[in-house]
Amino acid sequence: MKRIDWLNVGREHWEGNQEKITAIIGRMTWKSLPCDMGFMQGEAIKEIIKEFKMPKVSHVADSHEMAPYGLLGIRAHYSNADIELYAIDNGCGVEPVCVYVTERGES
Repeated sequence: MKRIDWLNVGREHWEGNQEKITAIIGRMTWKSLPCDMGFMQGEAIKEIIKEFKMPKVSHVADSHEMAPYGLLGIRAHYSNADIELYAIDNGCGVEPVCVYVTERGES
């Protein structure tokens, strides 16, 4: 079972919008790596992976349903959990807003 953790750093984007964001997340299409995507989205995703030292990234996703903001998703696999990190791309920077966590041994 996945649990969702809302991150304080992106609070201004998600506070009061959790239902909208989780609905958009449910509609996002994941692409396995390597894949084609827009340059700016790809560069933002690479920076998030680098900053958070995310291991074993397998999939990425993006959505423009929150225009003028973009929503980016990254799937990574740690030794004790699989995560999906979601971040808002505001055009000038990227702010993580939430993480879905599935710990090993859970179904």
